[in-house]
Formats: sequence, structure tokens, C-alpha cells
Amino acid sequence: MQDSTGQGALDRLCPAGVQNLLDIFAEAGVGAYPVGGCVRDALMGRTPHDWDIAVTCPPDRTVALCAAAGLRTVPTGIAHGTVTVLVPAPAGGRMPVECTTCRTETGYSDGRHPDSVAFSGRIQDDLSRRDFTVNAMAAERDAAGHFRVLDLFGGLDDLAGRVIRCVGNPERRLREDALRVLRGVRFSVRLGFEPEPDTRAALIRCAPELAHISGERVREELRGILTSPDPDRGVAMLYRLGLAPYVLPRPSVAAESLAQRGGFARLDGFPSRLAALLWGLSAPDLEADLRRLRLSGEETQRVRARLALAGELPEKPKPGPRQLAAVEALKSGPLTARQLDEVGISKATLDGLVKKGVLTAAEQEYIVGMLLFWMQREMTSPLPGSRR
Repeated sequence: MQDSTGQGALDRLCPAGVQNLLDIFAEAGVGAYPVGGCVRDALMGRTPHDWDIAVTCPPDRTVALCAAAGLRTVPTGIAHGTVTVLVPAPAGGRMPVECTTCRTETGYSDGRHPDSVAFSGRIQDDLSRRDFTVNAMAAERDAAGHFRVLDLFGGLDDLAGRVIRCVGNPERRLREDALRVLRGVRFSVRLGFEPEPDTRAALIRCAPELAHISGERVREELRGILTSPDPDRGVAMLYRLGLAPYVLPRPSVAAESLAQRGGFARLDGFPSRLAALLWGLSAPDLEADLRRLRLSGEETQRVRARLALAGELPEKPKPGPRQLAAVEALKSGPLTARQLDEVGISKATLDGLVKKGVLTAAEQEYIVGMLLFWMQREMTSPLPGSRR
């Protein structure tokens, strides 16, 4: 955090186009508040990628005010009060800003959508419906144009303590939309935070609800976890909290082992990391998991290609001391050609595949990661002097 009020960070990081949009609402007597992730990220000293604004007017007035100011709008979610406004971006062109009418929500009979939505003129109502305290803060500007933070649920304290905490009753909040269970993991690994004990217990109790969430929504949260700065911790949390069987119909037992060894961070991008998550499954189980995630045709092909490459590695002997030493060396960086030979594959072979266009240079590291995966599964005793 930059300071206790957030004024310095928000004043500095809020783009001119967003500031101008706030001026348009203010001149019309409409309350407008940057809210959610943009406030959280600014308070952490990070430049927000997206700006969301909660407004106290209905969506049709948002459209009218922006049209009068010459700003284009897109009715992305009028029924729920959301209008996307295209404002000038700092680097040129236009950037989208979602403006959503403050609202209350009641009833979540399908475990995903509110049964009813009522527009409200109170930012307090809007913040009270949000998932986690660090996402339930807003910012308002004073007469001089400076921001101050509206924090009704202890989000500032939880940012300082690096804690993920539900707004209100954790189990009730998670059951409203079970995808919040995965969001809790994603925010934990992307921010480097830990769920506090009550929230952690609720994540475990609500895990079975994930089975009812659509594959597309699960896939995008899983993408966020696997492409986070700490994918191994994210995968480990999926298994430790008991979420894995509800994220994928047939979770790979070996994936947890790879996460414990730091293997996911060594793989290149979402397709390779997802392939590692699915590695070692039987063909029917693999197909069940791929159907669940509803990947695009291109991503499905990329995942299949990586799994096929791993499956075509030469037969490898039972690991001995030299092979295990090479696996230990992998934890501190890429293996040398000699060390690659020790674990059963020649660097010359890999280089040849790169030259033929079968592999990219980055995917060499994926192959080595699969070797690490195999070694960990086959290891019968710890390497002398190594950590378990």
C-alpha cells in the first residue's frame, strides 16, 4: 500500500480517460466510484489493467450522459446495469470501462446467478454483495479531485495482512456463486495471499458445488491459476483443499507430485501447464477432462500435442543416483546436455526436433519437466542429502 487512504496511489494511477468519465458523472450529480480490482491493485502499487466504476444512476442515464459527451457505449449487460464505455487510453486508442449501476442481489437458487437484482443509489449496497474484502473497496473523489478509499469490510487491513477473506458469512457468500471457490484460489496465488481460517474452511466445504459450474467458467479460472506467478502453489491448493475432483472429473494423481517439486513453473504457458495437470491419465479419463473444460479447437490440439510428445519419450531405466542427481539439479535451472543424457534423452534429439519445427525452444523445458514428473513418481527413496 502507498498510504492509509490510498489517495496517492489512486491519484497517480487513475488514467485521464477514467478521470474525465468520473467528471461527466459528477457534473450530472451522479455518484461514480472506481471499485473492485482496480482499487485493490492501485493500493498494492500495481497499475490496474481494467477499471470498473459503480454508478448511482440507471444504465439508460449512463448511456445518455456518455452520448452527450461524445463517448461510445456498448450495452454489455443492461439487465444487470452494466454499460461499457470506451474512453481514451493512455497509450492511444480506446479502453473499455465497465460502468455498473449500484445494486442489491437476492437469492441464488442456481448457485450462479441472483434470482433478482434491484438497482440502488447506495455504494454501500453494491460493496456488500462482493466476494472478498480486498475486492469490496471503492474510491470516491473529494472537491479537489483527490481520491479516498471507502472500506466498509476491512479490506485495507486484509491487504496489509495479505489475507483473502469473504465479505460476510464465508459459506453463504461462496454458495451464492460456487465459482468464488476457485476465485479464492486464483486471488490467493496471483496476489500471494492466504485464505484466513474461516474462509479456508468454507472453500473446503463448498468444493462439491463446483461440479455444477459450467466448464467454460471453470476453464477461465483454471487458466488464471495456471498462468499466475505461482502455478505450483495454485495446483497444490486445488489438491490440498479437495477442489481437484470437482474441477476435473478425473484429476491426475501425478499432478500434485509435480506441483510439490515446483514443476509447473518450469513449463511454458497455459497449454503446457494444463497438459501437465492432465498427464498420466488414461485415454477415457483424458477425454472426460477435456470435455469438461470445453477448450477451443486450437488449445485442445496444443494440449494433445504436448501430451503426445511426452508419451513418445524413449524408455527410461529405473532411476539411479546419477539420474536422481540430475533431477535435483533441475530445481536450480535447465539441465546441461550431459544431465539430459543422464535422465534418458539426448539434447541433440531435442535440438533436432526444434530445427524440424516439431518443438519450440521453450517446449524443450516442457519435455524436461515431464522427465522430472516421471522421476518423482518412480522415485523409491530420497536422494542422500536432498530435501523431501
